[in-house]
Amino acid sequence: MVEGPTARAYAIKIRNELSGEIIREVFTKSKRVYISLDSLVGKSFLGSDSIGKNILLFVDNVAIRLHLMMYGSIHIYQLNEPLLKPKSQVRLLIRGAEKKLVVYNAPIVEIDKRDRILEKLRMDLGPDPLSDEWSREEAIRNIMKFPKEKIGVVILDQSVIAGIGNILRNEILFRAKVNPEKKVMDLSRREVERIVSISEE
Repeated sequence: MVEGPTARAYAIKIRNELSGEIIREVFTKSKRVYISLDSLVGKSFLGSDSIGKNILLFVDNVAIRLHLMMYGSIHIYQLNEPLLKPKSQVRLLIRGAEKKLVVYNAPIVEIDKRDRILEKLRMDLGPDPLSDEWSREEAIRNIMKFPKEKIGVVILDQSVIAGIGNILRNEILFRAKVNPEKKVMDLSRREVERIVSISEE
């Protein structure tokens, strides 16, 4: 499962390699397409970012949201370079003037107006430790909303803290010396603060 740091690394790589590319073609098998793909042709690729486990690609006033989950991956090729995987696994292809971006096996590929996608993510997700908008206090408040739940379950909830998956959860709680089976109401304020602080690192 791709977690927050991996999503951020993908976003940085895409931004570094594709920013400024003029789009020549966009192909997707996704049904979550709410704008005309033809409207993207001829536009410049503006960059990419991540929010939690979501990777966002920006073209004009449009965003492409990717969630790779367990088996998705992203590859960037030179224009004439052959694909490393079968075409049947391609969920999104963006061909530029010099390079092409190919997303394989991603369960979620959503293409819509940038504002709509960002608004939905902000409504659904908790604060992202890797974001400039990260709020430690909001993360603490979110955890405390679930007093009867186990802390190991709570911090996997993306509406509590965005980007944490099983691997990060295990590392955070191990370093915080907190049993994942412990209920939130049995944690001290200091323990909750320590969990949130470690999630920032």
